[in-house]
Amino acid sequence: MDQYLLACVGAGIRDSTVGGDRSTLFEFVRFLGRPVWTAKPADADRFLAAQRHGGRSALTVQKKAWSVGEFFNFLIARHQGDIHELTGHVVEQVIDVSQPSRRP
Repeated sequence: MDQYLLACVGAGIRDSTVGGDRSTLFEFVRFLGRPVWTAKPADADRFLAAQRHGGRSALTVQKKAWSVGEFFNFLIARHQGDIHELTGHVVEQVIDVSQPSRRP
């Protein structure tokens, strides 16, 4: 996760956005309760539904979905081979990538 957040900083993403993404990712990992590379789309669906049922606005949940999805894009692109070699798991994108992005 630290490598992802450093890559975000390197790409010029604002510190406040990186901080929000970090918070969301730790929240997702706690919700998941197991290694993040084992996550499935149904896990992300449950996480986002819990966010809405917990009173989060639709926009907040959309931003959280974007954060999780971008993290998984990074995980797949940079670490898929290593994760598979070490654990036998193939990382899946857990967020429907057809959802509109909050960043151009």
